[in-house]
Amino acid sequence: MPPVGVSPAQQAQNARRALGLGDVDPIRDVLRLIDEHPGAGIPVAVLPLPEGVAGAYGKKRGQGLAFVNSNDWPVRRRFTLAHEYGHHFLGHTTAIDEVSDVYGRPSTQRERDANSFASEFLIPGVGVRAWMSTRGATRPDLEAIVRLADWYGVSAWVALYALTRERFIRPAEREALEERLRAREHRVLRQELGLEGHGDALSEEQLPRGGRRMPSGLTEMALRAYRFGVVPADRAASYLGTDESQLGAELERRGLSLVEDDDREY
Repeated sequence: MPPVGVSPAQQAQNARRALGLGDVDPIRDVLRLIDEHPGAGIPVAVLPLPEGVAGAYGKKRGQGLAFVNSNDWPVRRRFTLAHEYGHHFLGHTTAIDEVSDVYGRPSTQRERDANSFASEFLIPGVGVRAWMSTRGATRPDLEAIVRLADWYGVSAWVALYALTRERFIRPAEREALEERLRAREHRVLRQELGLEGHGDALSEEQLPRGGRRMPSGLTEMALRAYRFGVVPADRAASYLGTDESQLGAELERRGLSLVEDDDREY
């Protein structure tokens, strides 16, 4: 468990240092970092999840597991993965994260903490300040938001939040910029600026929407996804190349059982 009195943002800074990241640098491939770095320690599955589910986190016998919905855009996948890693690093228990908890208004303090962790993990405050300083800017406009988002591989919304968090944007300015984001002006501007984004493992080039990227131990991951209720029985069976009727036997053979709703901690 994290030390008492240490904020989720501070924990995200600790996580970056533990993974050998600098205080300001972008994470060029967050999926491979979390899935493969021995200091992170959680396998990650990216696959189509039920509608309304952004991702999920599970833990059994101290082993964390993260799931990310591949139907989302790459910038959302990255934030979802950082959110799930936040659950892991902050010592949280099983979570099935709805879109509203990750990208809307989180319903619990635990979800708010995971979002705060994810934001600082992907786009650290000291990095935002350094990025603004190198450009001699004090009041960012829409272009600055789009360029900052592209540099860190996050959405324009996350970049706007980070700039607000670091007090570069006032409340009244934020409202006006939010209106422009809702009108999707940032997407047009991004194309005009010729920004290509990150070519990481979560990009559409490497993982098209709706695709699947499973870590080693595919069978174990698919069964655990089914066990935690992240994927339905027919989809889990298709991953394993077996019949739905065999899933119970597969779980039993591994000493596992289905996690009932009453057993989940939220």
